[in-house]
Amino acid sequence: MERFSKDADVLRVDSAVFAEAMGLPVLCKGDGGVIAGTRFIASGANFTAAGVAAGQVIWLRSGDGKVDGAYEITARVSATELTVSVIRGNDAAAAVGPGDATAVSYRAVTLEARGEDAAYFLTQYFGIRPGFAVADCGQEQIITDDPLRPAEVYAILADVYGCRAISGSPADWDKAEYFRRMYERARERCRLWLDSDDDGQGDTVIDGGTMRLRRE
Repeated sequence: MERFSKDADVLRVDSAVFAEAMGLPVLCKGDGGVIAGTRFIASGANFTAAGVAAGQVIWLRSGDGKVDGAYEITARVSATELTVSVIRGNDAAAAVGPGDATAVSYRAVTLEARGEDAAYFLTQYFGIRPGFAVADCGQEQIITDDPLRPAEVYAILADVYGCRAISGSPADWDKAEYFRRMYERARERCRLWLDSDDDGQGDTVIDGGTMRLRRE
């Protein structure tokens, strides 16, 4: 199912979750890359085959260590070239390169599966398909998913840190609990407009805090 957020949205909230120690699924990795402005070129890569795309996150580390962090992928230019940026405030902001560098190692990771799980449980909470299979309205009838984006991001982070804590990193319990509370608050603040009669206009609203469905 479609997510309400991108990995880059998670990056804006917590960049540390993309560190190698977090053990996220890796789409591809390698070394010998070059950064020039916002261009990242890795001649031995095949970003297309790996499924690397805009909105995902890549960890870059230069040979001299001056570049070492998680960056947003704003475009896949070709199988060997990406456009990357430091964390932007929003998708409309111009990309800003991390600084020119050579001998760059890279690791592109994904939160796709966790994001899809979070999206499913949000639709279940709001009583719409696919999470609530017998509902009259489905995810495709949401007018704008902007209200759901923060809730999904917090749910992903709570899941990642919770799994880390269960796997033997008890220090991550506090982070897991923090993001769980943030998720619940963001979910309660959501106000979803649905186009229940498919005329292009929102006519049904669901309030996350009260779970009231009202037709306008």
